[in-house]
Amino acid sequence: MTSRSTLPCFALVCAFAVFTASACAAVPHAGKPMADAFEAAPKARLSRDELINVGGWKLDTATATEGAALEALFAAGMSYELKFDADGTATANGGCNTLRGEYRATSNRVELDLSISTRMACEDAKNQADAQMSALLKGTFKAELRETQPMRLRLTGPGGEVLTLSALPLSL
Repeated sequence: MTSRSTLPCFALVCAFAVFTASACAAVPHAGKPMADAFEAAPKARLSRDELINVGGWKLDTATATEGAALEALFAAGMSYELKFDADGTATANGGCNTLRGEYRATSNRVELDLSISTRMACEDAKNQADAQMSALLKGTFKAELRETQPMRLRLTGPGGEVLTLSALPLSL
């Protein structure tokens, strides 16, 4: 009697395990951006509201024109965040100084000029990273938004530089 009642339970447990394993395989690891997040078609138009209605944008990757990673932006203790405000101002920080300026967003373009910077006494590596970030955040960028979780933003600069950012949750 015991072996007959455990057989259906065992079959159910096995079926659930197979289903769970296949479902979990499709979920990306927490904290790691999905490699194919930009393979799907981008939104046709980027609205300014989509830039400002998040808690900011965390820089995930940055590459130069030739595709080489801009390693200086990810030196120890540095994590850049870019924030767009409703009044047309933008800020970036994460190295040492806070970079400020203006932005305009239209359709699939974002024009940035973050040339104002605080002048904190930081170590040379952080000052150099801030200077590099300030230089990167000038010009008109092609903007692509993916409605993944979290939303992802790719900015392609006038010289071919590419910045990929992830939306941060709103803080209350």
